[in-house]
Amino acid sequence: MEIFKQINKKDSASTFKPSEGELFLEDFFKENEIKFQVQKKLILRNDPKSYRLADFYLPQFDIYVEFFGLWNKQVKDEDYREKKKIYHENEIPCIYVYPENLGIIDFIFEKRIKEVLDYYKREDSLKKYKNYKMKRWVKENFIERSFYFFGALIWLLYELTSNNQENNKNYTEEIITISIIIVQLFKIANVYISIYMKNTYPLKKFNIY
Repeated sequence: MEIFKQINKKDSASTFKPSEGELFLEDFFKENEIKFQVQKKLILRNDPKSYRLADFYLPQFDIYVEFFGLWNKQVKDEDYREKKKIYHENEIPCIYVYPENLGIIDFIFEKRIKEVLDYYKREDSLKKYKNYKMKRWVKENFIERSFYFFGALIWLLYELTSNNQENNKNYTEEIITISIIIVQLFKIANVYISIYMKNTYPLKKFNIY
């Protein structure tokens, strides 16, 4: 049963000015090819306010992100706590980011998105997040891995079908070629296992190539 209603905020979009922290998160989402919407309007149950504005909504994974930029400034702490309480009561999956988290945002986002989706039992969203990481890995590595894999495979087939076979032929080249193929298959399998089974392949890895 749907327990909240979400509406795009259009009435004050022209007057909204993101903070530096929010701009930082926007750059983070863009860099990692994560689709996002800003200032998502939510009408929630048992909420003293008529609506809430979430800083970000990530439609790919159906999860929200709030940046508590004024945390520990006393003025906003109570508002933040109330917002978290209302989100929790309405089972809104949300990642909360604090100013001190920005320096390690790759680690924080990766850790908390898995925790939140697992906590709210959003298995479909967690699967989509894993698929997203696998697709990113394939995109970043497809040309390089294909070159090594198919190049080695073609060379191996050529050597095996060559008419210049000799009884005392040295198979060093074939052994090296097979080793290259095995290494590439191992790397692909290792990434797949890390993402889908161990759930340990970090988002940060995509930013070091």
